[in-house]
Amino acid sequence: MPRRPIRRANDSVSRPGVRGGRSKRGDVEAPPTNGSVCPSNALGSNGSGEEWRKSARAKLDKPNILGHGLTALEMTRLRSETLRRYSEMKPVGVAKERLLSALEDQEKKGIFSTKDVEELRVLVHHVASLYLNPEQYHSVEHVFTMTVDSIYLANSSVRSRLENRQLLKRVIVGCLYHDAGNGSYPALPGKDETQSIEILLAALAEAKQHEGEKEGSSRLQALLNLSSADMVAIAGVILGTVFRDRHTDHDQLVNLPVDSTKGFVDYVADTIDVLNQHGISTDKDELADEILSEEALIVKDGDILGSLRPENILRNGFTNFHEDTQRDPALYRNQDAGHYRAGFIGFLRGDFHKFVHGEKVTTLLRHARSGHFLVGPSEYQGFADSLVGDAKQAFEQYLGFDGPILDAMHALISEANDPEESERENVVDTRLVELRTRLIDKMKVSEAEFDRDYGSAMIAYSKRTITELSPRQVNEVFGAKTLARNKNWVLLPE
Repeated sequence: MPRRPIRRANDSVSRPGVRGGRSKRGDVEAPPTNGSVCPSNALGSNGSGEEWRKSARAKLDKPNILGHGLTALEMTRLRSETLRRYSEMKPVGVAKERLLSALEDQEKKGIFSTKDVEELRVLVHHVASLYLNPEQYHSVEHVFTMTVDSIYLANSSVRSRLENRQLLKRVIVGCLYHDAGNGSYPALPGKDETQSIEILLAALAEAKQHEGEKEGSSRLQALLNLSSADMVAIAGVILGTVFRDRHTDHDQLVNLPVDSTKGFVDYVADTIDVLNQHGISTDKDELADEILSEEALIVKDGDILGSLRPENILRNGFTNFHEDTQRDPALYRNQDAGHYRAGFIGFLRGDFHKFVHGEKVTTLLRHARSGHFLVGPSEYQGFADSLVGDAKQAFEQYLGFDGPILDAMHALISEANDPEESERENVVDTRLVELRTRLIDKMKVSEAEFDRDYGSAMIAYSKRTITELSPRQVNEVFGAKTLARNKNWVLLPE
């Protein structure tokens, strides 16, 4: 059967960003005109904002802000158009609202001053335009969400409470920049993270150039307050999120395998070079220690905590699968929902560690094999183990009752990311009204049969895409049969 063309998400601008200053809580605002990004209406316009944004991003050799293919003015506009797109996506606003509330909570706890919170708030606004790919898992929504999770985990740690202020700042800055080097999907392990550090250091350098000014990049006072030692620690935090190397030890980090045929790079050495270019000295031993520091382990856990939560399983599963089928189609295409989730759990359990680092059993690997998927401080291990159990139960119920529609979604994503096709479609950026027709075909059921189970929610959200829906709404659509039997336990409040 020929593939039906997919119409993309709404091209219209439903809510423009606010120019400069503070936005309402939760809004993703456009940056000030005298900062490093100016609003799109300061430039000419060719086509609608959304059409221009996707066309401009496609010109980049890698869609992050270090990518080549655009002029400086075009990159400025692309970042502003990206903010506009985020402003249309309610889940992004909700994630930002939670992050701003978490920062204020640190002031109430006596950890941060009012000035600390205001400086971090400015940094939160700034980083949103760094993430040029709203229609996927690794967007600024994930960044905001994992920062909140990391703050929560840090608050649970004894050392974090004893050394809380500066340690927590390093956690937050590391979180906000950790995926800035990603493109349409995580590409080479460590290379993306090194580019994230490069983007962070470039922002710091620009802020130093304008230090003392009331506006512009000097607004990034949260970065200017960091020492060189802090920057090395933050580099360790960011490198600690390399998922492939989740269970490495010091010796393995100092002696990373390098193989150009497999995309293996020595990202520790590469990061040292980047730091040196910015006048910051370190060595492999020190940087490896920072990758295994408490704050780095906390962020390593915060990075994956959202995908362990029962309420996020379906939405995160679809958006991550979309990225993985682009990154490694030979491995991931045509995996059904059950096999894909099992692979994720296998990574957390350390099943694949030996294929890169050999048979040595590290402390973190032994911990994972004993069934503890979070690797950080012991104070939150009980919470994590309980969460993993709840998620396992939730996913088994989803597969039992809604397995056919989940597998159909995986099949559509696999087909859309066919490496033989010159233009790949983004199923998670497709309106549900189009997905409904294709799912009926893929599941080989009648419209009446499909609508009996899934029609109500699918019709209610027909003009929206998966990335525009909250986790609760995705559950309502794709987990309808499960929720009909168990209504509350996997839902998030709006």
